[in-house]
Amino acid sequence: MAIGSCMSSCVAKGMRLITSACSGFTAKMEEDQKTVRGTVFPTTLHLRRHGGRKRAISTRAPITVPHLPNQRWSLDFVSEQMTDGRRFRILTVVDDCTRECLALIADTSLSGARVARELRALFAERGQSVTIVSDNGTEFT
Repeated sequence: MAIGSCMSSCVAKGMRLITSACSGFTAKMEEDQKTVRGTVFPTTLHLRRHGGRKRAISTRAPITVPHLPNQRWSLDFVSEQMTDGRRFRILTVVDDCTRECLALIADTSLSGARVARELRALFAERGQSVTIVSDNGTEFT
């Protein structure tokens, strides 16, 4: 038996099982329609199709390399776990030109107000950066 015919028979059996399961559900819904108000589903199974991966529409501009200090800073969160199981996070601020670590703020919970307060203190100490870069993580949502 060829592989293609075996695959097509398996797919056909699977579709019959799905169709019969769906029609049984519809029949049960039709019986219960007198007591429960609801919609009766058609006997065909409609599967939701998922779209493909989202890609950039146009080409992205390359990231410029900073040539002076305080031109671009990078923010990121690092997460770690203590021996007793409690998790803590560290906010890292790095100058991209000099690769100097400007700040490491560690706490069990870092709110947005706390991040803003620490950045304001860093601006007062080092001056304001031209740009601040962050990854697309879930930390700032």
